[in-house]
Amino acid sequence: MPTASTKVFKKRRGVFNKGRCKKINDGCVEGISTVPKNCADEKNFADGAKPCTNETEPSASERKILNMDISYSDEAFSGFRNVIVDINLLACVFFEAVKCLNCEKTGLRLHLNESNCGEAVKFHLKCPSCKYNYTFLNSKKCDSSDNYELNTRLVYAMRCIGKGAEPARMFCGIMNLPPPPTKFSKYNKILLQATRETFEDSMAEAVREAVDENDGKKDIAVAVDGRSE
Repeated sequence: MPTASTKVFKKRRGVFNKGRCKKINDGCVEGISTVPKNCADEKNFADGAKPCTNETEPSASERKILNMDISYSDEAFSGFRNVIVDINLLACVFFEAVKCLNCEKTGLRLHLNESNCGEAVKFHLKCPSCKYNYTFLNSKKCDSSDNYELNTRLVYAMRCIGKGAEPARMFCGIMNLPPPPTKFSKYNKILLQATRETFEDSMAEAVREAVDENDGKKDIAVAVDGRSE
């Protein structure tokens, strides 16, 4: 029998990166190459060579995927990505590479708020020279609600793989993340409402497409699998 998780969550407090960081080439922040892998191909294109293209007609599945990309273009091309970042590395970057907006000096200190709302954490960026303070969160809120997107996405991810609150706590403990939100039922209701609205919009769009393909006739025969009733 598997044993229950014994991971204990502790509040994080204090100042990260109290001493000066090491130099970048000493391991504080690893450099990432900015040269694209396909730079040689781009050069060949500039010299007059034509890229290889698929001239075949897209299949029905491909057309559906293209339509899905258009429907979710705001999400896919908004430029935002969720990443897991080591707080010490983030503090090192603020300490070494960011200047204070007030006194224009480096050496900013990153503080982590003691209390948090699930995966949503509040940070305080303070300048030791002029006491300038800037506060920010690691997650935006969902539209027209007070719920943080990271918490909603975590619950949604657990639901997609058939898991709930306890596996979420185990996952966050293993990954050394803040504990997940305690009220999973609240987010389940939010996801249920969003699923219902998406389903209704999708069905309405399917009906409109069927009517258009039948020259505006609304008397359309529909085949239904009896097992779904």
